Amino acid sequence: VSSSGQITTISANKEITSTTLSGIYVTGGTVSTIKGSTITGTGKYGIGVVSSGKVGTINSCAIQGKEAAIYDSNATITTISNNTKISSSTQSGIFVATTGVIGKISANIISSNKEYGIMINNPDITVSMGPNAYSSNTAGNEKIKAKIKKVDATGLATPKLQSVTNVSNGTKVTWSSVKFAVKYCVFGKKQGDSSWTKLGLTTGTSYTHTGAKSGYTYIYTVRCITSDGKTYASGFDSKGVSVYYVAAPKLTLTGQNGSIKLSWSASKGASKYRIYIKKSSGWSSIGDVAGTSYTYKSVASGKTYSFTIRCLDASGKLVSGYYSNGFSLKYLSAPKISSVKNSSSGVKLAWGGISGAAKYRIFYKTSANGSWTKLADTTAKSYTHTAAKNGTTYYYTVRCITSDAKAYNSGFNATGVKIKCKR
Repeated sequence: VSSSGQITTISANKEITSTTLSGIYVTGGTVSTIKGSTITGTGKYGIGVVSSGKVGTINSCAIQGKEAAIYDSNATITTISNNTKISSSTQSGIFVATTGVIGKISANIISSNKEYGIMINNPDITVSMGPNAYSSNTAGNEKIKAKIKKVDATGLATPKLQSVTNVSNGTKVTWSSVKFAVKYCVFGKKQGDSSWTKLGLTTGTSYTHTGAKSGYTYIYTVRCITSDGKTYASGFDSKGVSVYYVAAPKLTLTGQNGSIKLSWSASKGASKYRIYIKKSSGWSSIGDVAGTSYTYKSVASGKTYSFTIRCLDASGKLVSGYYSNGFSLKYLSAPKISSVKNSSSGVKLAWGGISGAAKYRIFYKTSANGSWTKLADTTAKSYTHTAAKNGTTYYYTVRCITSDAKAYNSGFNATGVKIKCKR
């Protein structure tokens, strides 16, 4: 195409090959669209645009050229996009000379070029660069001297939403990956809200909304965004996907006399709770309860037990996630005070050690019906109450606690051992 020649569309050519110069050569003329064609085996360029030539769009082609797959010198190419192959050149896959003008390069597969995937030598132009897929370009993927306008903000497919599920720490949204997408922006809103709220960015195809509140329906959608997070590169599903969020409870485990007590805070939206115990085969259900506590009685001293919990709705359907690692406690028998006696330094206590106990907590009270007061924590099997007051009657008991002192893993003698302090 030369001089003032004009062609609207060159398309769907299965093979343009064995040419001494270029498969398609535009010198001074105009071609609006080159699409859906295979160009190979050329002597110099797959597509060459020179001498004030103009090409609108090069789209959905497979292009190879001896020196460059696409060459632009003293000419203009508006858009190079969605080409399935730009490859096997001795120079660069896309080469724009110091006098060439290029508008947008986006969503191309560029590979196996001896120099760069894309080489732009004109420093006086602005190029809209979209995400391209590169492989095996010897010198590098891009060498661009132009004033790059990063990144192409259009043209990527809308992410297809797959599911949204309740998990232990929020709601998890998943979607199908979009070809050439480098990053996704996730939006959410409560049912009834008119506007979307930006929740976060990710390079993966899932996102967990940790800020969801139990008892509300949330709607989510996803949009492709540029790597700098500033420009949207696709549309979005305006309907979104929704879920009624019910938070997974966190368990507190407490050792008692002959049992472990499980307790938790109520989750808004839950009608009942299903308790699970960890066995060698995995999690096994042991009961459903309507309240916020459960007592497990089949315990043995020195054995560690793990539990987790899920929420049920009024129909008995599981509606929350769960903590897959569970919550664990090593159950221990209650220590028995074997000796309590007066001394000049105070009241001395001693008790039999419990196998597997990391630490003990001593309590006292001054009347049979009074409340227990923490006295001290110790790793020893004895303790002296140096602040005991002469003439005062004391009751003492001891309980096993975890090494971090955050949980009781045994019960205790609720009556205690009685002594009147004499110093």
